Amino acid sequence: MSKASILRVQSSDGTKRVDINSQDTYKTIYQKVAQAFSLASIEDFTLYKEKNKQSSLGRTQNRTNFKHGDMIYLIAERENLFPTDTTASSSSSSYGTLDFKSDTPTNGNSYASPKIGSFQTNNMGKLNTINNTDIKEDDVDIQLDKMDGRIPRKRNPQLCHHNVHGKCLHCIPIEPYDEEFLKNRNPPIKHMSFRAYIRKLQSSAASDRTTFASLENISCSIKEKCATGHAPWPKGVCTKCQPNPVTLMRQPYRHVDNIMFENGNMVNRFLNYWRSSGHQRIGFLYGRYEVYDGVPLGVRAVVAAIYEPPQETSRDSVKLNLPDPHEALIDDLARRLNIRRIGWIFTDLVPDESKSGSGPVLHHRGNVNSYFLSAQECIMAGWLQNNHPNVCKYSPDGYFGSKFVTVVVTGDVSGQIHFEGYQVSNQCMALVKSKILLPTYDAPELGYVRETSSEQYVPDVYYKEKDSYNNEIMKIARPLPLEYLIIDVPTGFPSSDAQIQSTFNDDCKTIKTPFCVENRMQIGELQDMNALASYLQQFSKTTNAGITTAGTSQYKATDILADIHLLRYLAVNDIISFSMDQLDPLLDSIRTNDLNGVETWMEGSDWQTIVQVLQTHSPSPTAVTGNRPSYMDFEDQRDLTSSLSQWNCPRCTFINDGSSRICEICSCEKESDKKIMSTLVNRPSGGASSGITGASNDGSTDNDVLSQYKVLTLTFNQDCTSLAMGTRKTYALFTISPDNKIDEIYDCAYDDVCIIERLFSSSLTALVSNQAPRKLKVCHFKKGTEICSYSFANTILAVKLNRLRLIVCLEESIYIHNMRDMKVLHTIRDVPSNREGLCALSSNSENSYLAYPGSSLTGEVQVFDTLNLKSGVMISAHESPLAAIAFDMTGTKLATASNKGTVIRVHSAVDGTRLFEFRRGVRRAATIYSLAFSPDSMFLAASSNTETIHIFRLANPKEKAPEEATWMGYLGRKLSDVAHYLPKQTSEVLTQDRSFAFVHLQSPGMKTAIAMNVLNKTLKLFVAGYDGVVCVYEVNTNDGGECKQISQHLLFSMSSNSNNQQIVTTNETRNSIDGSGRTYSTNIITNDNATVPLSSTSPVTTPTTGKNFIHQSSNIPNDEQNFPRLPSSPPGLYD
Repeated sequence: MSKASILRVQSSDGTKRVDINSQDTYKTIYQKVAQAFSLASIEDFTLYKEKNKQSSLGRTQNRTNFKHGDMIYLIAERENLFPTDTTASSSSSSYGTLDFKSDTPTNGNSYASPKIGSFQTNNMGKLNTINNTDIKEDDVDIQLDKMDGRIPRKRNPQLCHHNVHGKCLHCIPIEPYDEEFLKNRNPPIKHMSFRAYIRKLQSSAASDRTTFASLENISCSIKEKCATGHAPWPKGVCTKCQPNPVTLMRQPYRHVDNIMFENGNMVNRFLNYWRSSGHQRIGFLYGRYEVYDGVPLGVRAVVAAIYEPPQETSRDSVKLNLPDPHEALIDDLARRLNIRRIGWIFTDLVPDESKSGSGPVLHHRGNVNSYFLSAQECIMAGWLQNNHPNVCKYSPDGYFGSKFVTVVVTGDVSGQIHFEGYQVSNQCMALVKSKILLPTYDAPELGYVRETSSEQYVPDVYYKEKDSYNNEIMKIARPLPLEYLIIDVPTGFPSSDAQIQSTFNDDCKTIKTPFCVENRMQIGELQDMNALASYLQQFSKTTNAGITTAGTSQYKATDILADIHLLRYLAVNDIISFSMDQLDPLLDSIRTNDLNGVETWMEGSDWQTIVQVLQTHSPSPTAVTGNRPSYMDFEDQRDLTSSLSQWNCPRCTFINDGSSRICEICSCEKESDKKIMSTLVNRPSGGASSGITGASNDGSTDNDVLSQYKVLTLTFNQDCTSLAMGTRKTYALFTISPDNKIDEIYDCAYDDVCIIERLFSSSLTALVSNQAPRKLKVCHFKKGTEICSYSFANTILAVKLNRLRLIVCLEESIYIHNMRDMKVLHTIRDVPSNREGLCALSSNSENSYLAYPGSSLTGEVQVFDTLNLKSGVMISAHESPLAAIAFDMTGTKLATASNKGTVIRVHSAVDGTRLFEFRRGVRRAATIYSLAFSPDSMFLAASSNTETIHIFRLANPKEKAPEEATWMGYLGRKLSDVAHYLPKQTSEVLTQDRSFAFVHLQSPGMKTAIAMNVLNKTLKLFVAGYDGVVCVYEVNTNDGGECKQISQHLLFSMSSNSNNQQIVTTNETRNSIDGSGRTYSTNIITNDNATVPLSSTSPVTTPTTGKNFIHQSSNIPNDEQNFPRLPSSPPGLYD
């Protein structure tokens, strides 16, 4: 193979490099030169060996004899060989010659980019460029390019001796990059602007005609397919393909010189997430770039809105769920509003619990003694900046650096919440792009450069520092101080006298309750029709167009709809979603602040469709036939008038959604709605009942006693003949008899049992405790022996059983065991992140299917055949992530619900066909707790955090009963007649099947587990609440309607009362035993013998031996049972 060499070609357009070899002819050289300079014909120029046009080279087929590095000269044979732009501004004439070369080879093996024009200075001193229509710089860059940029100075009366119209060395304008000027500013300007840096390069090139300035992007990766033809890395490398060593230096310029938020309310809305949950948060900044006069030729990033992408948060970390399914939509929405994504913001707030400072948060970063950005944050910032490059016509790649900014919300020296702005340097971007920058384990202020391996070549990276003798030395960047990579950017808000008009309605003082923010389900903030109705209700008087007035305050239409979170919801909601073409007139009016345009859009059919849907489900007189009211009576009509104001829990201070009276964290009742009671649990005392007053007889407080009975798990077995319950100190098994009785058959002292699964009515149980969350125990509870135990690498999130398989679900893997010998048959790895352990296993041995989420971002369900150990069908069930899944008894039907909880679907587990679709609600999203089929697969029940349990009938259209003569039935028939005239989403919402029967709970929000079974030829619904109460309802399979409650059972009193069943006769209330103070309207006469005494004078103990479990008998007399003092964990349980 011939050896490659480089031949340099100098012309009036600059110098190019051409790759040649010993086999090339002179004609080939001409062709390569023409391609390098983008010339049309080789006849338009002549090549010479000498600069004085001596020794011309002919266009012959003779081989060349050039050596590596030789120089030849190109002389044009016609005028205007290199096109020029004669419209260049005369103000740029003093910035000299620029030649921008590219390291990306073209097809002709030259190193010139045909897209980027070269620059040259003609004899008159003007700067001429080649027009390039492919590169469209930002508007602010185009505006700055037209500005002179030089800083004017006043006449110095002591040094200037000329007249007022003259100029001298002491008063002539200075350049924008003048170091003395930047240093003497108050405060000093540490970094010149990027446009000033370009002017400096142009000036340097003009002063020396032999100097060529370039804006080349740094590359730290080895070049693929080297021109020399050697084998790729690690088998071969040469100086042409390997990247150059990198010496880290502090970047003298920055692409953005200031960050300004349009108003403080948008930031307060962002911080409310941290205030509500204590978790950190990430958001993307949307806004615009404008000229900033605080720095010569400066750029300011103006933030107009904060969008919060899908993410998983905690107190010390945030995980973005990428890709964001709505990223393209929100970017398109912003573009139509003349804004764009300009940065990202994240919180790093630590509450000052010790109150050592004067503010609410700790000052733990942002100074020389701590760190400014951690290595992980620098990597994230570099990754985002690489994804948002700065378009630049002065770079051969068409881009250089990035204007994407980083804002950190943390505590300042005084303990107040403070905003710090940063960017990372171009060198950091290059290190991140090549994936060679790593975080350190224990020092957030240090990074680490990856070492060269067989998979990746890593160039040497150095930085300079001074030793103890003040000598500057070079050190390898393992580790490296991150100060070399960070550029700070001043960040703030407009001053009080600044006339800044906000893009959106964040600063509108007339709006008391803004529309909720997206992706905040973790704190109960949901974007749904209920939230939209609540948002619109604050405008007291509504016209046909939706323009409202309240008293003397005039609400403008732009105030109502100018909210990016609301606009996003209008485009993505699954009820009535708007296309961008439908929203475009509204967005154009908001962008131009055209009030008439917004009013005209609100009077149109698009907005009126939503108005009609909301009015359709508003409270109205409803005809009721028999005992079956329409679906809207309980949920949607109540939601429209319910207050959604948030309230603070008096116990744990958690900020709860106003739609619930119960705290989601500690189950404490809302103070304003709490009923003051003298007792939590009654007990006989001298013929009267006395309440808990502060401590039990054994000296423990009420909370200590009640905390023992906090329910951690409730599960029905596969055929609804048994119920298992786990608490802080014990777990128990109950049997469900055909006469609706629930009897305790086993009670064992075992701390923090979080998972219990029983195999049908056998003695085999699977247990997991929070004290050993990675350990699974399989036990024979009747013998009190342990069959086997398994330890896993991560926390066990779910366990499922049938007669052939045992399933163990971890966050990112699933293990399939054989029930006969408990051996692992198969492991499903790389499961999408499943933090809730959501999965379902068919109880049918012939169709032993396993279902689990196929995606953490959408509602896909993966079906797996556990008998043949192969993947089945992937079902696209919902657009949102899954919340619940369940199989029927045959294993052929699979029910699913998403985290929105509005639609429940039934699919074929074999081929994924959608069989049924039911709508639980219209405007109100909910959290689905449990799904359960009836034994004959004809009915499906769903429980949620609302006050209604829905039961749907799985009937084909031909089998459906005729609509009743109710108002909703009439509406449904009319809508079905005109469905093809309505938008698709509207017709689906108003014509989908609703619940056939329902249970109306008196205590919404309580987590429940449900199951259905046929007892005495009647379909029964069992509802087990996490307050320890089980209710049994009878379902009318013929007429549906509201289910009849036939019994209620208190699981905690099973050991003390053999006759625990309570018959429904009157309307009274009874307390729960979980300490929440919650009351239940149970229609029950309370049996005095079923009350649980407060303490025990004779503790119940049972001796144990070996690894047997402690068994607490249920046959102890009532007077000796009392309030049980549960025994401690058996010895050797965790050995």
